[in-house]
Amino acid sequence: MKKKKNILREPGVLLVAAILVLTSIVVLTSTTTVTKAQATHTLPFSEDFSGTFPPTGWTTDYWTQSATNEACGTSSPEARVYKYDQYYGGQYYDNFIMTPAIDASSCSKVQLKFNFAADIVDGSSCSFYIKYKRFATAPWTDITSLASPTFPYPITSDISCTQFTIDIDCSPNHCGDDFQVKWEYLGYYYYYNYFYLDDVEITCLAPIPPPCNIQIGNIWVGTGSGTDSERIYAEIINLDPINPTGPISWQMAFQFTAGQIQTFHPGCALAGCCGTYPPPLASDCDTISSIPAGSTAQIWTRVWGNACFKLTVTADCAVPKTVNGCVGLTICP
Repeated sequence: MKKKKNILREPGVLLVAAILVLTSIVVLTSTTTVTKAQATHTLPFSEDFSGTFPPTGWTTDYWTQSATNEACGTSSPEARVYKYDQYYGGQYYDNFIMTPAIDASSCSKVQLKFNFAADIVDGSSCSFYIKYKRFATAPWTDITSLASPTFPYPITSDISCTQFTIDIDCSPNHCGDDFQVKWEYLGYYYYYNYFYLDDVEITCLAPIPPPCNIQIGNIWVGTGSGTDSERIYAEIINLDPINPTGPISWQMAFQFTAGQIQTFHPGCALAGCCGTYPPPLASDCDTISSIPAGSTAQIWTRVWGNACFKLTVTADCAVPKTVNGCVGLTICP
């Protein structure tokens, strides 16, 4: 079939269009501002195109809802683009369908699943891609080649209905608070017949743990009189200036390296203390119910004798801290 002439490709019209576009740019730069898109969906995300089309937040040009099941989804309807719908719409090149903005900031890796089929007339002159971006202002990243089972890359030939899976790894970053996926055809309308899409699912594969707001502070041996000189203290700090934190499980684990221990007496001497004994290894552990915002809690255990030790203090997600010290002895051997 002879290609239909696109008037925007005529030299004279192109010059006029260019002048109009340039004029518009001058006006727009003085009157508009770029605003960040707001994610309207969260993970897990799914769409089967059975409701209003396009679904809430989705954008497309010539894709429509079709009472067919050519993508072999769970059931009809499905999303479809037909070349003559595009032709009669007046745009002869390219088409796309795109998800809404999705908040994927809690994940460093997501999984995309979808059912897809393609009916292509001349793959030598066109191609089809799957792309994603993390933020509204970010560039699109081509992920077509990551599909399982594999696509021909780029997609230039017929594809029988298949469910495809693509794992999208955003690490060491998160996957964005405006994460989007786009299915995009590039080429003249006549070089394809149909594309079909159904049962889109996006799930989190690698959740990002919340930030750790606790830290282990100073560790020291008591310098007071009596039993204080037998105590080993440590600080656990709540770094959150607004919210209390807890409960927090802590442990003080000793490896005694010299001297003699008469008694290892956990500071949590009440029932339920999980201390261990005898040396050369011993430990003490307990739970702090809560630490106020921006505050420090103090923990301790007690060692009777004359000995040196290597002590490691842990507290939930905090980075462990290890020190060397002595009780009873003023100089460690």
